[in-house]
Amino acid sequence: MKVCLLTYQIGRSLGTGIERYVAELYDGLIGKNVGVDLIVKNDGVTGIPLIHDNVVIPVKSISKLDKKTVFHAISSRQATHLPWISKKKSVVTINAVIPLMEIELGDSPLPHIAEAYGKYIFRMVRKTGRIIAVSSLVKKQLVEKIGADEDKITVVNYGINEQFKPMKIEKKVKKVGYIGGLTPRKRVDVAVRTFDIFTQSYPDINCEFDIYGPKNPKSLTNEYPKLLEMKKNRGLDNLFFKGLIKDHEIVAGYNSFDVFIFPTVYEGFGLPMIEAQRCGVPVITMKDGNIPEEVVEKTIQCDDEEDAAEKMYKLLTNDKYREKISREGLKYSQKFTWEKCVNKTIEVYKDLL
Repeated sequence: MKVCLLTYQIGRSLGTGIERYVAELYDGLIGKNVGVDLIVKNDGVTGIPLIHDNVVIPVKSISKLDKKTVFHAISSRQATHLPWISKKKSVVTINAVIPLMEIELGDSPLPHIAEAYGKYIFRMVRKTGRIIAVSSLVKKQLVEKIGADEDKITVVNYGINEQFKPMKIEKKVKKVGYIGGLTPRKRVDVAVRTFDIFTQSYPDINCEFDIYGPKNPKSLTNEYPKLLEMKKNRGLDNLFFKGLIKDHEIVAGYNSFDVFIFPTVYEGFGLPMIEAQRCGVPVITMKDGNIPEEVVEKTIQCDDEEDAAEKMYKLLTNDKYREKISREGLKYSQKFTWEKCVNKTIEVYKDLL
């Protein structure tokens, strides 16, 4: 079997679950003796990235490959050209129905452009041979929002690398943590307000909040400047912006937290929640978040910021309760493995041959 993976980046510390997904999938396929060609965008090219990423490189590279190759686009962004090359032997992984969900939630900075682009890419997605949805929620939305053929969709959850595990780390203070993007969809401002409520309600508890995420003030969607202003206005001297966390530091990063808060409004999967649980860290989420059932099941779901602050207090002060939540999350997270992900993906490839 020959497979060509089409992606725009590959790596485990680039800030999103998609990059880690393609890295694990690539390694897993190689380990299963599947022949893999990898086409990655060239960051050195100037001009219009959208055209270059989705047309120029794939067409030039794909024309040189074996005709029996299965083409697998790692996201909808890379799938736009697949129907023109190989409808029958093409697979696309849909990690989330963004930008359509961002428009629905009012989080897109350029809604009209995003809507046109979203309709175009998902029209191309419908024409591919098979669709991999990373969660039950994504599959449901693909059917309901873009009219995808349910019979063509297979749910293949992300896995968690075995490096994620509980570690004993000496802590001088209690820590709340967040790892992820700083875009509106992630609602890190909700986490900041929750922590502010917590510190005002329980000033005697020595606790800090570490936020790991890209500081990119030039981005239209990066909220770092807004969050920094919130920190200053609220006098949160015990809140720290750490920037992007590196691959070799991420497990220790999770383990440094006593509580992980992830108040996202929408996730196609939500890898950080499962990673935190695999490290034995309780996870706080919000009930109004659109998160896959299989991911959010063992998190502590809160009604609002006040409720989240109360749950945070209980986790930080009640050791038996925290240990119970930690055990349940750790056990549950072990069902998500890259071995399962790779095996189910190979089955999708075989269906096309």
